[in-house]
Amino acid sequence: MIELYIIKELENKIKVIMCEMKYSNTFSIGFFIKAGTAFEKNYNNGISHLIEHMLFKGTENRTTFDIARIIDNIGGELNAYTSKECTGIYSKVLSKDYEIPIEIISDMLMDSLYDERDIKKERSVIKEEIKSYEDSPEDINYDLLSEIMYTGTKLTHPILGTIKSVNKITRKEILEYIDEFYTNENIIISIAGDFNQEDVIKKLNSTIGKHENCTNGEVEVYEPITNQTGYKYKRKEFEQTHIDLAFWGPNANDELNYAAHVFNNILAGTMSSRLFQKVREEKGLVYSIYSQISSYENAGNTTVGFSLSHNNLFKATEVVIEELLKIKEKGITMEEFENSKKHLIGNIVLNTETSDAYMNMMAKELLFKRHVKTIEEIVDEINNVSFEDVMEVIKLFFSNKKAVSSVGKIDKTNIDKIYNLIIEKLEG
Repeated sequence: MIELYIIKELENKIKVIMCEMKYSNTFSIGFFIKAGTAFEKNYNNGISHLIEHMLFKGTENRTTFDIARIIDNIGGELNAYTSKECTGIYSKVLSKDYEIPIEIISDMLMDSLYDERDIKKERSVIKEEIKSYEDSPEDINYDLLSEIMYTGTKLTHPILGTIKSVNKITRKEILEYIDEFYTNENIIISIAGDFNQEDVIKKLNSTIGKHENCTNGEVEVYEPITNQTGYKYKRKEFEQTHIDLAFWGPNANDELNYAAHVFNNILAGTMSSRLFQKVREEKGLVYSIYSQISSYENAGNTTVGFSLSHNNLFKATEVVIEELLKIKEKGITMEEFENSKKHLIGNIVLNTETSDAYMNMMAKELLFKRHVKTIEEIVDEINNVSFEDVMEVIKLFFSNKKAVSSVGKIDKTNIDKIYNLIIEKLEG
């Protein structure tokens, strides 16, 4: 099993969480900033993602090519992402090369140029990314759901921004945003793999430890959000129609979190799940069907999604509703409950056995000041989930507000019928 982690502070108060994995030959490090679309304004939507791009466009010490070449030459990985709630820049290299990503990412965060010409080019790149996103029904659908569930809040902001909002973001706004969010109080570093703690801390203190952007406090997390109901659709000439149904889901701090994931496996989270077996395997009405949980700091939902020929739209929806009604009225079996817990434990252990996966897991907890659990603690908590806990999740799942979104060859009449069918059957 993985050894215990340790949390340190650099000389400038940036927190570092480290977990030694002596059986590994790798070193994974990530710098995570509490800066995402949930903290953006309407006028600068997409700025977090634009900054993520700009970090790779050269510094006072290295060109864009230098950054790519140095990592490529050691066979390493350097990448980044933006989410609703954070931005992450991470790297995975051989253990002997641990100093290189520390130097490069520190340089990217402290001395990026944010050149006007590069900003213009990256605007164009992101606009192409937004256009390509229009070919992804799953992404379109989830944004439509967010617009319903989180209406009036910043969680409705698309991560990429819009072509209009990205066009308007200026260099001055980028620098102001960095000053506000890329502060020592708002940055954490997560490390896992084979390394020497003292050597790594020394190297961090000599690089990112010189970062001087300090404020009097951290970024405030948005207020708790109550999910809303309704439906949205987008007409697209896709071969398949895609439907998403949104139900209650736990936020990241909910004590029913693991119980919700146990239920999600039973619902449509695995190949042996209720909906997968009934709708796809037995009836053959869909190509894909799944359920997943999206948990944010102060919001959450469980989504059931399926893709199918437009001709099967109502037949498949009716079968999904029938299966959901069986769960609502009769609950789940003890066998399903026990098997789902075993699956969840196995999945978590398998997914965190590499240094980069474990690094990511620790980061998300520390960034939002949650207790960082060891794998043993997570396994214990899942084992302690009771049958009654899952039944409570099922009660919340059905009793809270529901939303529907669809993209494909669908019109207002059809989506209106589907939404009303779901409300009538599942809330009647």
